[in-house]
Amino acid sequence: MNGPDAGHHQADDDEVRTPPEPDVSVPAPFVITKEHRRFTEFADAVRRDRYIGLCYGPPGVGKTLSARHYAGWDEVAPYLDEFTLIDGRPVPESALTARTVVYTSEVYDTPRSV
Repeated sequence: MNGPDAGHHQADDDEVRTPPEPDVSVPAPFVITKEHRRFTEFADAVRRDRYIGLCYGPPGVGKTLSARHYAGWDEVAPYLDEFTLIDGRPVPESALTARTVVYTSEVYDTPRSV
């Protein structure tokens, strides 16, 4: 059989092809955006003036990711859960000298629902 269907099998059409699983062991690099620069400016002012800042706004603009990146939270958080060395690795210097805390509260009532 040398036609356009040569080498093509009916079983190939019946197979369900799933995309490969993403490699979650390697986090995606953080991209510095205009919104992140605005957040950094806000967070620097909060630290400089020594007050508590409240960051709010529409979902999906990067508030939580910016806060986590600013605080280096992805390096610090695993050590807070365990209070011990992880796999014998020393605690990173950034975790020992961190002076920023990230807290994301649960939303129970929105201004619109009140």
